[in-house]
Amino acid sequence: MRDVSGVQSVERSFHLLHAIAQEPASSSELARRVALSTSTAARLLATLAAEGAVVRSADGVYRVGPGILALAAAADPGHNLIEIATGTLLELAAELGESASLGIPIGDEMQYVAQMNTSNPVQVRDWVGTRAPLHSGAPGLVVLASLPTDRVDAYLSGDLVPTTDFNVTDPAEIRRRLSRVRREGFLWSHQEGAEGISVAAAPVHNSAGTVIASLQAWGPTYRFPAAGNAESTSEAVIDAAGRVSTMLGYRERTESSESV
Repeated sequence: MRDVSGVQSVERSFHLLHAIAQEPASSSELARRVALSTSTAARLLATLAAEGAVVRSADGVYRVGPGILALAAAADPGHNLIEIATGTLLELAAELGESASLGIPIGDEMQYVAQMNTSNPVQVRDWVGTRAPLHSGAPGLVVLASLPTDRVDAYLSGDLVPTTDFNVTDPAEIRRRLSRVRREGFLWSHQEGAEGISVAAAPVHNSAGTVIASLQAWGPTYRFPAAGNAESTSEAVIDAAGRVSTMLGYRERTESSESV
């Protein structure tokens, strides 16, 4: 038997997504555009936001989220995020001698979608296809740092279950780390997502300046980063994320360009 209510919810969700794509707006304005009650629109938007299909800014305006952007990229081979990033990931893995990977946000989690390994006899496991909470280490935190304040507040007010004994779950400390990401453009985490693994991550931006992914290098904590190489490793990861962002059409704004 056909689930009419489920089909109707899907149809209404697509109507909302089309309305947001045409012009971002508040939930009440979107409800008016697609002829839904405010409560129904709010419920559907909350579900879409949880899946990363839309994001709500501090002023209450909904915009297309990274989940939809990732799907759109996958639908167009010329703009496939994984396809675009593969060469850079291979270069970073070869440069550092450690695995390099790409993750995208799906709701309150990161999903790892690509990983390039090296010939090193001791390697980290392949994390492609797995998910992890945003607070579970550097990849998720560099994405969380880009979200509107209300989204960050909502996430940090939730149940921050530790993924390992080393995972930071104190909201105040997480906020300090998010500030560091915004200031420095990258983050290290050690044994937070998985015991024995260290990670250096940086954000990937699309042409609109939205953070749609994290690019990271990871390896066994006992050897990564190598002694004295933490700074150069960070720079290599930042540069790799920047190259992928540039290929996606991102142009970093400078003070001179903002004043024009």
